[in-house]
Amino acid sequence: MPISFFRFDSSTFDLVGNQMKHMGRIYFYQAKERRNVPKVITSYNYQDLVKNFSSILNSYFANYSVYEAVIINLMANLKYNNLVETQYFDPISSVEEVTRLNLDGRRNLSNEVLNFRNQVLGLLDEMITDSNDRKLFETALESIDYKSFVCKLKELCKDLPKNLRNKIILKDNPVLKNKDSISRFASKCVATRNYHAHGSIDRNNNTFNPEERFYASKILNLITEYYMRNAIGISDEIISSAILQKRIYQSVIKPYSYQSPNVV
Repeated sequence: MPISFFRFDSSTFDLVGNQMKHMGRIYFYQAKERRNVPKVITSYNYQDLVKNFSSILNSYFANYSVYEAVIINLMANLKYNNLVETQYFDPISSVEEVTRLNLDGRRNLSNEVLNFRNQVLGLLDEMITDSNDRKLFETALESIDYKSFVCKLKELCKDLPKNLRNKIILKDNPVLKNKDSISRFASKCVATRNYHAHGSIDRNNNTFNPEERFYASKILNLITEYYMRNAIGISDEIISSAILQKRIYQSVIKPYSYQSPNVV
């Protein structure tokens, strides 16, 4: 796993002159240097794309403004133009944006649930006098209309092509093969994000450790790539074939079968 910093001991003084020891870090990008590549090498077979290339290209530019943040984050990760410590947060943010663009975020609530909620809302005025407290309950009751990020991430994982989904691993363990493994992966992804953003959960039991975060980032990038390519009109078969041959994903795909690259 690449390292993007080195630690050093340092000393400083507080406001009253007491010496304080602390650990310092200097960060640097994973990519050590920029290389000029004379030819573009891609795992996407141009012959598979050529028939619909004009349509795909037009769709890409038509949707660029919508997917701009996702594209920038994805390219930064694929080129290693980021820090190991922060590279998880670009993919998880990109996946969250993909869920917003591709999924209906509202739940299909039963009439029984809707009726019960309306009854409770009708009682709030007489039961809770403080307007701020009442607003808290109203917001909580209204939020059940919307799916959580965990639910939406599970949908994204479940809807990946089966031949791709079944080959995705995290440290040799299949993570998207069935309903239970998808649920654990999605929950841990979101819990990891929440822990590092808010520190609001028990890290040890529910979040990825640094090594797992490195591989989880690749899986999240893979998911983002699939849905972004699909959105511009590339078929499932072509996307799956290309992703399964990408060297950047070889540590999260089993079996991994690299073929000679296509030079375009």
